[in-house]
Amino acid sequence: MCVGGFGIDPAAAQTLGTSDIQSILQGVSQGQQIQPTPPQQSTSSTPLSTSSQTLQPAAAPPASTTASALETDFSTRAGVTLKQFGYDMFGTGSPVTATQVGNVQDSYLLGVGDQLQIIMVGHENATYQVSVDRDGRIILLNLPPVTAAGRTLGEVRAELTSRVASQFLGTKTYVSVAGIRQISVLVTGDVNVPGMRTLTSLNTALDALMLSGGVKKTGSLRAIYILRRGRRIPLDLYSIIARGVSGPVGALAEGDRIVVPPIGNTVAVTGLVLHPGIFELSPGASRVGAHALMTIAGGEEIAGAKRLTKLALQADGRTTMISIPKDGIVAKGEVLFVDANRSSTSARVTLNGEVTVPGVHALGSSSTLAGLIRDPDDLGPNAYTLFAVVVRHDPKTNFLKLIPFSIQSVFDRSASLRLIDNDFVYVFNTSEIQALSQVAAAQLYSASQSPSVVAMTLAQQQQQQGSASGNNSSQQSGPGTPAAPSPQTIAQMAAAAQASGPNASQPTAPGAVPQAGTVTAAGIAPPTSTTAQTSTAPGAAMGTNSTTVAAPLSNPNQVNSLANRMGVTATAITNLASDYLVWVTGEVLNPGPLLAASGANLNGVIDAAGGLSRQADLSGITVTSTQIDPQRGLSRTLRNSYAQKDQDFASIQIRPFDSVSVRAVFSDRVGESITISGQVRYPGTYEFTRDEKLSSVIARAGGLTDEAYAYGAIFTRQSAAAAEGQANQREAMMLNDEIATIASQPPMQGIPPPNLTPLETMAQTLLHQPTLGRISIAIDPSILLAHPDRDPLLETGDAIYIPKRPSTVAVTGEVLNAGAFAWRPGMSLDDYMDMAGGETDAAEDSMVFVIMPDGTAVPSHTSWWSFGGASRIPPGATIVVPRDPQPFNLTTFLATYTDILSKVAITAASLAVIKNN
Repeated sequence: MCVGGFGIDPAAAQTLGTSDIQSILQGVSQGQQIQPTPPQQSTSSTPLSTSSQTLQPAAAPPASTTASALETDFSTRAGVTLKQFGYDMFGTGSPVTATQVGNVQDSYLLGVGDQLQIIMVGHENATYQVSVDRDGRIILLNLPPVTAAGRTLGEVRAELTSRVASQFLGTKTYVSVAGIRQISVLVTGDVNVPGMRTLTSLNTALDALMLSGGVKKTGSLRAIYILRRGRRIPLDLYSIIARGVSGPVGALAEGDRIVVPPIGNTVAVTGLVLHPGIFELSPGASRVGAHALMTIAGGEEIAGAKRLTKLALQADGRTTMISIPKDGIVAKGEVLFVDANRSSTSARVTLNGEVTVPGVHALGSSSTLAGLIRDPDDLGPNAYTLFAVVVRHDPKTNFLKLIPFSIQSVFDRSASLRLIDNDFVYVFNTSEIQALSQVAAAQLYSASQSPSVVAMTLAQQQQQQGSASGNNSSQQSGPGTPAAPSPQTIAQMAAAAQASGPNASQPTAPGAVPQAGTVTAAGIAPPTSTTAQTSTAPGAAMGTNSTTVAAPLSNPNQVNSLANRMGVTATAITNLASDYLVWVTGEVLNPGPLLAASGANLNGVIDAAGGLSRQADLSGITVTSTQIDPQRGLSRTLRNSYAQKDQDFASIQIRPFDSVSVRAVFSDRVGESITISGQVRYPGTYEFTRDEKLSSVIARAGGLTDEAYAYGAIFTRQSAAAAEGQANQREAMMLNDEIATIASQPPMQGIPPPNLTPLETMAQTLLHQPTLGRISIAIDPSILLAHPDRDPLLETGDAIYIPKRPSTVAVTGEVLNAGAFAWRPGMSLDDYMDMAGGETDAAEDSMVFVIMPDGTAVPSHTSWWSFGGASRIPPGATIVVPRDPQPFNLTTFLATYTDILSKVAITAASLAVIKNN
């Protein structure tokens, strides 16, 4: 016979498991009727028949996804989510379409309406399709009627075969079921869609239940029964779920009534079982053994001793946790908890991180770190070997301990740690070490700063967050609530503290990253130098000169993720890293802070920093250490220099807070250059060495051309321009002070107040006057050769312009016709003044001076000039006639600001020469 109408052999059904039944029942839908298909002619010679029906989905309410009142009650008391067992299979309420196809077994009981197909082959060849008539008989041509109703298919087949063989010699007979009779079954009780179901005689009670929408969670799965001709047949769905056995129910019969009563007594089980949930007790039972309940729940999830406790119900309605033995009793409404007898597995260690074989390892074969990490083949390609951590729960105190170690020392057998049960060994990769060391260094630096600096940084951060978030004010801290520094603000705190230090005036390039400060025995010292792409390396003690290294800060979220993988807090792993910081600065490929546990050596630290660059000076690598005496509360600085030719770097031990400085080799090539333009054979930019002079570069540029005017060369220097600009600032301030002093004096009777506008204009001119940094030098190769002391050493940013020989002399200032006039040999200053129309009434003839082509200024009244102004003026010179400073004709005022006028004129003249050429 068929089980569930799917052609499952009863013998095979005895061996079905839960997963098999689930896969069978997935094809059955709710609230549907079975419509038989027209019988098909069979040409098979085998005595098998096929029945095919298609289940059409009916309109049925979908299964509720909300928890039932029973589930809510048990889940609340147990503290975990619990579901009623079995209702996901028999209470889905989801309509499906399934086609039922299968052989009809010989044990099938024929009845009125069944159709048989009879095929005769041999002397007689014919095919007949007959039905069992109302009298329960089969009538076949030329044969007496055969009784079929109430008999099995096998019995009827045997009789028909015998009669055909006796009636028709040499003829074989094949009998199969061509059509299945329909029956009507009533389904009532706690089902989703109760009512009359039209099925076939091959269907079982499971089909009827599923076609009725399944059993509600208020209905019983264990006390269902079938009323058949006054007989009550029980149906326990748990036996079908657990063992795939439907019992003595078999196929349905005409007039059957399936009743689903309300759910009976229930218990729950949770913990280490395969199917935790809420289970219904057998009909009439009010308690169950703990072992039996665990069996119903699928058995133990993990083998081994278990600890059983139950949430017992007291008479007054209260609940109590009670330990029970394995053969204990669980009463209705109670919850059984199945837990491991021991909280952890013994004799194991866990290896994780940048390793080739992560996971759990037996402690017996890995009792030490050397046995767990045997050689570099056990490490991943990016493993960091100077710092790793053992996470251990102390067996005496049960507190968490972080034990750092050096994998490098494990490999060379210089140190080894004995592991204990449940140790967790984590091997970092280089990216994790970079993030961890940078966050730890920034945290140390911020901790050493004053509270005002930290508060200022936090206030700036909150202001930036407020402007960035717009109207999301709910994300900000409440009024008066100080925000604790988060890992993301550590770097900002360090930058703020660095900016408040002695080097705060130094400019920082855009995009520069805030860096860590100097680690000392007393804390963190402010950096001694800061650049756009550098951070300060730790000195060993207060006052130690520090070098700079590039160390871009990482995202602190990476440290949080790392801490989660290790099972520790981010604060703990950051504080541990702070105790093992080492700085490598100078000529290495990846300078910055890194981590090194005890046992690390100088060679390994340099390798961890990317190795030496080509410019590294191996004649003296400096290691600065801090020797701390915690008992006396003192520390002192130790500084040693090591040369590679004298010592093996692998034998030099590195300790926490050490600073390794690798300087660059001394070179006369500093990468600086000078720009030469104008009248040289090969103008351009030339790189010069450390001790190279101007004459050497002019010679490399091919020397001066025939048109060059060496006397008028303009040599500018950046350092001189900066000094000139500072001098202008000071003089403008002095001039403003004089203006304020004069303006504050009381007016004299009968004398009008002075006009200060020209002086104010002069002060503004000084403030905005461009600075060239021109230096008067001789560039004639013959002069430089004869006077080496006049040949200047070059500096970065130097520039020289050599003009063509000019043919004019300029006259400017208080003259009637200022301009440039043709130079003529033998003409004096007075001659050029006359060509300019002479002085105006506002001119001060006693202050007339001449700017020479080399940039020097010579007053006209100097003793060496001439008697009567008869001295000659060279081409390219500029004659300046200043304004009379009346009404401020004060001797002190004139002495102070005469050089101001000359500097302004010199600068203007130099700019004019450069522009015109």
